[in-house]
Amino acid sequence: MSEGTTPLGPLDELQALLRSPVGDESYAPFPSQPKMFDCGQHLLKHINQVPTKGFFAVLEIKNISRSYVYGGALANLMVWGEILKITRECFPGNFYMGRITPGLAIHGWGDDVQSQGMAALVELEARLASLSFVSPQSGHRIDIHISINVGFLVYPDDCGFLDDFTNVTRYAALTSIGFEAYQYRSRMQRFTSALIAESDRNSYIAERVEDAYATDSMAMVYQPRVDIRTGRIVGAEALIRWDEMTLGPIAPNEFIPVLESGRQIVAFTMFTLDKVTKYAAENVAHRTDDFRLSVNISRNFLNWVGEGITPLVSDLLERNHCPGRCLEFEITESAYFHKDVADTIKLQLERVKQLGVTVSLDDFGSGYGALTLLAEGVATTIKIDTTTTRSVLSRNSPLHGFLPLLIRTIATSNIQLVVEGVEEEWQHRALLDQDITLAQGFLYSRPLPAADLLDLIERAENEPLGPPILTPS
Repeated sequence: MSEGTTPLGPLDELQALLRSPVGDESYAPFPSQPKMFDCGQHLLKHINQVPTKGFFAVLEIKNISRSYVYGGALANLMVWGEILKITRECFPGNFYMGRITPGLAIHGWGDDVQSQGMAALVELEARLASLSFVSPQSGHRIDIHISINVGFLVYPDDCGFLDDFTNVTRYAALTSIGFEAYQYRSRMQRFTSALIAESDRNSYIAERVEDAYATDSMAMVYQPRVDIRTGRIVGAEALIRWDEMTLGPIAPNEFIPVLESGRQIVAFTMFTLDKVTKYAAENVAHRTDDFRLSVNISRNFLNWVGEGITPLVSDLLERNHCPGRCLEFEITESAYFHKDVADTIKLQLERVKQLGVTVSLDDFGSGYGALTLLAEGVATTIKIDTTTTRSVLSRNSPLHGFLPLLIRTIATSNIQLVVEGVEEEWQHRALLDQDITLAQGFLYSRPLPAADLLDLIERAENEPLGPPILTPS
């Protein structure tokens, strides 16, 4: 530094870095990922030295793949160029942004940076939702409907006094990409320290699940499906229980979303299907042709396996000597059906049905794919979940008239209706009054280990399940 030159402060260094191209960085002020890291370090130095705040956000861009599908690589680049242009127009001059793996990172500074950042994100979300392009292939205008998941934090309010830019961006990223519940919907969520503990727990679960396959810590249980006219068991839903040696019992609604975030859901589903088909072949295949064991199947599993699902399931059935008629794929409609994937899922389920496997819809009526799957004969069973059961059976509920209408509709459609969550005697009698034949719930039995299910099946031949309640030993 020459004599008399004023040293540059962190903010000056940041501005100079943003203005300096690196390699073929012609899209400045959108720095590359390494340059984004350097800029973030300079910004943190500035914020730590002056009484001002920083705004850090990570945007996961959703539905961008549609531009590639409908227009190819050229259209995809064109749409990304429009996304960057719109983003730059939405944010004021004290913000800069860059491309990172999930989508975009946004940094800003200033006393009012939080309200500025939130206002810009709201505008950005609205403009991206109406984004469209002209397909080079067809010449037609295609609506993309880009959506975003946003995780943001205000520094140092949300994460203390830190010099490590990696931690700050990790916190922002956790809020944008860490929650399966927000899939297909735009969300803006602010960082909380509890997310770090949740992230660490999820990472541990992902690491330990493969070891669980080789131990007794992950086991199948079965909740009987009962013909309430006769009290006999005509099938069962296969459920999994995991008692991890460090964390203790882990509920499926916690560990399954962790597995669904990547390819681990494939190994987990095959582990489950292997257990169920072996059990079916050894214990229930000799029973009536309509005795089935249902297994919950994830949309993510079907997506990862793709067209290979038929040989995969066929080999499994053949290896374990299990007739396909013993197996039922249970699809939770509200969790796995969306208009962009329903056609693909339907095709794969149709292929599975050729092996004799049946398909049922859980949480019926709560998602996009039900009517198509029913109308085209893919799904042959409807399951009413516990919450809906209470609503439709209660005479005080506005949904009380829904059940008779549903029954009359399916009576002419060769579709079975299974009511879940039957826990009280009045519900059992209400189902009988409606001529409903199939149900499951604690009134008949809780989920049972494999051996206990066989004992209960035999007992139910002589002591039909139902009121008075039979409590398995």
